[in-house]
Amino acid sequence: MADMDTTGAAEQSVNYSDGELVALVGKCWDTGTDARASALANESFYFGERPKAADTNTSDYVSMAVFDGVEDLKAKMLRTFCSNRDVVRFNPDGEGTPEMAQVKTKAVQRIFHHDNNGYKILHDAIHDAFVSRLCAVRVGYRERKVSVPREFSGLTREQIDAAAAREDVVRIDIETEQAAPMVPTPLGPAPLGGNVYSGTITVREDRSKVVIEVLDPLDVRFSSGTVDISNPERIPMVVTSTRVPRYQLLQDGFDPQVVDALPPAGPVDHVRRDPLDMGVGAASTMDMVEVREAYAWLDYQGTEPELWQIIVSGAHLLAPPERLARSCLRFWTPHMIPHRAIGIAPADVLIDGQVGESNTIRGWIDNVQRVNTGVRTANLSLIRNPSDLIENPIGGIIDTSDPVGAISVAAQPALSPATGALLEIFQTEREQRTGSSRLSRGLQTQDVLTHQNSADMINQLIDVSSDRPMMLARSFAEMFLKPLLNDVWAIAVEEDVSLTIEVNGRLTPVRVAQLPPSDGLSVDVALTPDQGDTEARRVLTVHTMLAQDPQMAPLYGINERYRVYAHICGLLGMPVWMKNPADPQVQQQMQQAQQKQAAMEQLQMQIAQKQLELREREVRVREAGVQIKAVDDQRKHAGAADKLNLDATKSAAKQNLDAQEFAWRRKLDVAEYALEDKQDRPVALGNGYKGG
Repeated sequence: MADMDTTGAAEQSVNYSDGELVALVGKCWDTGTDARASALANESFYFGERPKAADTNTSDYVSMAVFDGVEDLKAKMLRTFCSNRDVVRFNPDGEGTPEMAQVKTKAVQRIFHHDNNGYKILHDAIHDAFVSRLCAVRVGYRERKVSVPREFSGLTREQIDAAAAREDVVRIDIETEQAAPMVPTPLGPAPLGGNVYSGTITVREDRSKVVIEVLDPLDVRFSSGTVDISNPERIPMVVTSTRVPRYQLLQDGFDPQVVDALPPAGPVDHVRRDPLDMGVGAASTMDMVEVREAYAWLDYQGTEPELWQIIVSGAHLLAPPERLARSCLRFWTPHMIPHRAIGIAPADVLIDGQVGESNTIRGWIDNVQRVNTGVRTANLSLIRNPSDLIENPIGGIIDTSDPVGAISVAAQPALSPATGALLEIFQTEREQRTGSSRLSRGLQTQDVLTHQNSADMINQLIDVSSDRPMMLARSFAEMFLKPLLNDVWAIAVEEDVSLTIEVNGRLTPVRVAQLPPSDGLSVDVALTPDQGDTEARRVLTVHTMLAQDPQMAPLYGINERYRVYAHICGLLGMPVWMKNPADPQVQQQMQQAQQKQAAMEQLQMQIAQKQLELREREVRVREAGVQIKAVDDQRKHAGAADKLNLDATKSAAKQNLDAQEFAWRRKLDVAEYALEDKQDRPVALGNGYKGG
């Protein structure tokens, strides 16, 4: 790089005195390139302060064309970069893996959005660029340790002594002392150890972090030889100016004697005012001090130009120059112009439209006002009180001696029919210059539908109207956000930042310095969620085709499907709720699940086998039961037949016995009759037989 001249380029000398360094910074600030004039002018139009009305008696209406155009583009940009999509993300290289690239992306996104309120950074940077032609951001690492008091109670003296031995403990304040609680013992209640204490323990917490700060573009100036602000190595010198309270310099570690000798900052030379400017005296630590930081390529203490940071205030060098490995500043201008440091902002191309639209509507309003109020001619000699004509209240009375000839109404020109067409021209011109049409904003959709346009045609119209905002979004991502996040990552690695991020659905502590080297960032910009939805549907269509093809099954497994699902979730701006199958822990869980599934399937097979055996046994039991019943029935039938035979036998035997008994009794009766007749007396032979 060439040596700087007196306007900011490197000089021939290799050793600068403190006064020469201060003069070098002052020269760049006084003669450098900045966006000051355009920024202040554009701001006045953005806030609706211009154009001013030419006459106090006419309408002072001001169109908000600049405000509307800037805010429309801001909304599109913030919708793109503040969604859940990873617009800028790490890509895996030959050594890295997609999973590791995802971890890096989440780590840098956490630093940007969580630790630094990324939404406000993007909002402020985009606003500055769209209004002031320039946005400037500074990235650094702020070391900060704070003392935090924490209350404790019920600690023993041993526990307090152990806590006091920790390095992060500043002090311990004991407030109360109580007897130890009583516990039951075989001998009765007894105190548990010695007394316990309550109080406050003050610990020192490390709250150091990577800090991203949006600078006021009015306080940034480039050396006159600057032609490309997107590349810090192409900027010979850049100077930033800030107004800070004196105590802040003391907190940052600058020499107290040098800080006390600094003059208070003078009044600001533009319309903005610092909210910390309290107007106190120079002797106060709250006094505002102007500090200028220069980042210059100098051959200071060397033969080759290197990047040096120079901090000055007034005529004082606050600290020795510090050699930097990289620039901590990043800049962006919306509509870049080759060979010029600062390009054009959207506000620039909207100003003339705001002027024309304001003047047209003012004429419209004035014409309507004249028609409504009327312009009269009067013979003031016949008017007793001329103020009645000037005040002209509604329903007012004019005191005149000749009401017929004293007052007459002058004819007023009619409103030109071209007025409405002219306003439409201004609106169309604004849309063409910004690329933000009413259709893309959801306006006049009904008019489009009435013309029987298809949904695809409407989407095409919206896409065409988004080409210019898409170009701005791409430029912002490639030229500003991507290098900014690269700087954030580099500082996080250098400072060995520790983070807790979500990996595969669980919070995981990560030390960025232990991760593989940077894989490089890439940009994936979709202007609207609708475009992301369209792309997601296309990817889903391809996924369905691959999933339904049986020949692709060996090539389209679970890992490939996961990447497709993750990509679709990214396009839709949704978190990936699935676990990554490539994660070793997930693989172990999947193996365990497969083993459990296999064991379950085996158990189910065993249960099915047992159920089959049981059904077969039940069949055999039923068959045996049928056989037993048949045998039993057979036995029952056989028993009945035997009973009949027995009964018949018994009956026959009984009949035979009865016959024998009848015959024996008959013989006995005959014998008795014969004996009675022979003895001539009664006899009973039967009794003796029965008794025998």
